Amino acid sequence: MTGSADAVASVAPLAALAPLAPLSTEEFIAGIEAAAARFDAATYPQRELPAEDWAVLTEAGVLLPVLPAEYGGRDSHVEMCRVVEVLAERNLALAVYTAVVTGLALRPVVLWAGEEARREVLPLFAGPLAPTAGFASTEPGCGSAMSGLTTTFEEVEGGYRIRGRKHWQALSATASWWLVVARRDGDDGREYGWFVVERGDGFHTSHRYEALGLKVIDYGVNDIDAFVPAHRRIEVGAGNLSSMVDIYLSGRALIGALACGFLRRVAREARAYADARRIGRSPLSAIGFVRYRLEAVDSAHTVCAALNHHVRTRLDLTSDLAPAFASIQAVKIVATELMVSSANHYQQLTGGEGYRSGSPTNIAAQAFLDSRVFTIFDGTNDLLSQQLAQHCLDRAGRADGSGSLDSSGSPDGWDGSDGRGLSAFLADWAPTAPAVSAHGLDLRFLDGELGQEHLVLAGRVIAYTFAAARVLEWAAEPAPTPTAGPARRPRSSRPTSSASAWSSTSWRASGPVTGPTSEPGPAGLSRASHQRVVPIPKTWESWAMPKKRQRPATLAEITAALPPVEYWYGEGIPSPAGRTEFTDDDGRLWRKVRGPLHRNLARRLVTQADELIVGEGAGGHFRHVPPADRLTAWHEIKDRLHADEAPSYHPYEFASMDGLLTLLYIEESC
Repeated sequence: MTGSADAVASVAPLAALAPLAPLSTEEFIAGIEAAAARFDAATYPQRELPAEDWAVLTEAGVLLPVLPAEYGGRDSHVEMCRVVEVLAERNLALAVYTAVVTGLALRPVVLWAGEEARREVLPLFAGPLAPTAGFASTEPGCGSAMSGLTTTFEEVEGGYRIRGRKHWQALSATASWWLVVARRDGDDGREYGWFVVERGDGFHTSHRYEALGLKVIDYGVNDIDAFVPAHRRIEVGAGNLSSMVDIYLSGRALIGALACGFLRRVAREARAYADARRIGRSPLSAIGFVRYRLEAVDSAHTVCAALNHHVRTRLDLTSDLAPAFASIQAVKIVATELMVSSANHYQQLTGGEGYRSGSPTNIAAQAFLDSRVFTIFDGTNDLLSQQLAQHCLDRAGRADGSGSLDSSGSPDGWDGSDGRGLSAFLADWAPTAPAVSAHGLDLRFLDGELGQEHLVLAGRVIAYTFAAARVLEWAAEPAPTPTAGPARRPRSSRPTSSASAWSSTSWRASGPVTGPTSEPGPAGLSRASHQRVVPIPKTWESWAMPKKRQRPATLAEITAALPPVEYWYGEGIPSPAGRTEFTDDDGRLWRKVRGPLHRNLARRLVTQADELIVGEGAGGHFRHVPPADRLTAWHEIKDRLHADEAPSYHPYEFASMDGLLTLLYIEESC
């Protein structure tokens, strides 16, 4: 290809999505939400994602936040998180699919590839027909212990020859581009390299795996015998295994957004199912232990929303994440465990219907299968917990003063004989100190000798203490201020260490603190006008060592007591907006998809939805609006959307039970 042809090829994708560049973050996310509607887990087939469906998402711009502006992107850490959160509420597997392409495959190219490789690869992903990309590290004989890597590279004329076998890569058989990890051949594994490989270079899928969940994503075994041009080797750190940490951290950080979106839906649908299911003359939700399960799921969503908020506001995926190692390990541990436990609660609440594939009343079976793998992939939680505990022990200072592992490279335990126990360190360490202080945590049981099994458990204690501190921090923050354009940080900025993020915060309040009830919803709806009161108790969680004084409420009880952010009207019987489904006056049954909607998304549906109904008088009377009158009706009510005073209007999206028709339902609150 000639130089002029190269220039035309690189400019064409940028021009195709140019209209998305000037959009504000809220407008951009509303477009993502609109595109994601067709992929809802309740109706979208359990199958690998076809190329034409991926094109729907890339045309909406799902890849743009990770790309620099000079390559047609939006260069936004916040939008990377919000895109994943929006998709996870609709379809968890689809969110993972997108996070793999952005967080694991493209981000390292953006940060560390040379200019020639960036010019070759990045413009391809800025267009509406963008390909997919994956990250290849795991091997049949090498999972979390990357020191056992057998894929090798050697320098040859003009580049590198890479040979080896990988497996369990997301998008194994479909991704066109790969970031491949290999060690130098004959170098005893001391030097590692990262290479941008095109499938046609010699990347072949020899066998496909059938995964239990996440059916949108294909997995398998990949054999590599590829020649890679020299310019496609990317320089990640010092070229040793520690350099790989940052690449993995980006995927783990995005799990906060995945969990937040996923659990928002699980909490909403579990409660709606329990309210609608009748046991005799009472709803299922009237049973005490059912309420416990519902509150556990609500609590999980609150905690994960706080973790997601921390990632969005304290970290930066467009920069080096290594200083945030401990924070991101904790996010992954807590968020994934809460995803699995909440999916289990959801499935238990739905009974036999929750064990039914394709149930018309719930997505519990799919939610459980899709979420189960999260504590396993991207580093098993047992391993990450052990690493987190060891990290804190090293920070605290080991007995021998070395702060290192033993000669075998494995944790050799720690007996606290330097005079400073792990509990004292956690009480002073900024990421955990607020929770230890506010809840009066007695963690002295961590000060004994810690074998490998105890390190795993200690790591979980540390992770949940970190999460408790993030809930306190989030509750204390003022309501967010909407941004006027793409939310981004200068690329020159670097995230500070976890400790510096909390250095200016005082946690001595003995009374309640208030904060916004939730992050902006999937369409960017900020509910800052709603305030929650979060009491700060003296203790938290049952694993803290008992004291003689009486314990106040635990964090689980506190967060469980927080009401879900739902709109209910009237008394006793909820309006259509408060139900999961309703029958209109024409006898058609509609199932709620989402809502309340952001005004930008509602405006799109005014013209795109098959039906528009205004529920006047809190849904007491249905006014069917014909297509010719929709814009007039919209102009009459748009200024009263989500108004604080009556009349106020709240838009919702519903779908027919066969999934073929869309209804925009706008309810009037008097």
